[in-house]
Amino acid sequence: QALCHNPLFRNYFLSECHTPGTCRIAAEAHRRAADAFCVACEFDALVNALYNGERTTHNPHRFLYIFWKQGMHGDGLAYGGSSCKLAGYEQHDAHEFLQAILGTLEKHDRSTLQLDEPGVVSHCFNGMLCSDVQCSHCHMVSSTTERFVDLSLEIDEAITNNKTNVTCLNDCLTFFTQKETLQGDDRWFCHSCKEHRECTKHFTIHKLPQVLCLHLKRFHHNKAKQRLKKIENYVSFPLDELDMQPFLSTVISNQGPRQSEDDYLYDLSAVVEHHGDSTCQSGHYTAYVRHKWNPQGATPPSCQQDPEEHYSGWTPPKPDPRS
Repeated sequence: QALCHNPLFRNYFLSECHTPGTCRIAAEAHRRAADAFCVACEFDALVNALYNGERTTHNPHRFLYIFWKQGMHGDGLAYGGSSCKLAGYEQHDAHEFLQAILGTLEKHDRSTLQLDEPGVVSHCFNGMLCSDVQCSHCHMVSSTTERFVDLSLEIDEAITNNKTNVTCLNDCLTFFTQKETLQGDDRWFCHSCKEHRECTKHFTIHKLPQVLCLHLKRFHHNKAKQRLKKIENYVSFPLDELDMQPFLSTVISNQGPRQSEDDYLYDLSAVVEHHGDSTCQSGHYTAYVRHKWNPQGATPPSCQQDPEEHYSGWTPPKPDPRS
């Protein structure tokens, strides 16, 4: 629901940028196994079923079967190479499934596009994270960058109001980007000193994505009891204008990669919430999606009802030289 109602991601499919009629994988289906479905074609069918104006149910069984089959063959896919095996009847995390969807769509893009042509996942969700490690002895700094499609944020007790048990999203982002000291067994090998040294490390955002996904890490591993425990703290967040400028890398801020302050601001599109016990053994996920409602007819919006509000088309992205 969150992906299907995200304006930028949704409009790619509603603009017929990917259809079974133009899909190379679908065209070669007769050479492939009978159950070899194209993930992009199935997601296109899902999006169009939600926006075709018909009040009928849609069963995305083939879309889900793609991930089931990957798990059966041990090919757990997630963005960044981590494994996410979704076969069977076990319960899984919504964040894992998001990574599996984006990872599979990204793999599809790489197989159908030119090398320098960004796909829909790259254009919408790719950001760049910068990691700076500084030796506490010689003060040499080592900087590396890596791509991300979402940021996983800790809900730390140190940033939670003890009286109200409330944490704000900005505090979680600040905690994510603050410096931490690596010492003892975690000491870093300094190439200048030629030995392991105590150091400081911190993350900053090198490049913001078009669509920012933030994952709150609500499950904490209790070492004493050797099990996961859910963090029930309330996290407040703005509905509009989440300002990400304070969390950008200093170099990028000085170069001014964005043209206006509005480019640092994000409006909320959707929230996915977990409901269940505190041991992470069961539960359900609910999606709260932001969209315009028609109070007169009390009918859900569709492309036909309000094309300017709900369907602005898709402009193919150009390769980003900073990626």
